[in-house]
Amino acid sequence: MNLSVLERLRLLNLLPAKGDITTVRIMRVLREDLSFSEDEHKELNFVSDEEGLHWDPEVFIDKEVEIGDAASAAIVREMDALDKGSEFPDELLDLYDRFVKCERLT
Repeated sequence: MNLSVLERLRLLNLLPAKGDITTVRIMRVLREDLSFSEDEHKELNFVSDEEGLHWDPEVFIDKEVEIGDAASAAIVREMDALDKGSEFPDELLDLYDRFVKCERLT
């Protein structure tokens, strides 16, 4: 799945920290894949302050990240939990649509 900087950050914040052992291992690998390399960090010029994380808006770095069935299902479960708790944020709608469409096709 091709992901933007913002999508990668949103997924990193969404990934479950707990689960069965295999899911936790899959999430660990996915976190590493979604994370940013030293070169990306330098190129994006990340700055963290009291308002949040910022980067150079003129730099576009998309990354192809392989997200398998188990990881996709875990992500959808996290999104569904937010939905059921009436805590689903607007900024996740585009990602939700992408993951739900992927799940429906499999």
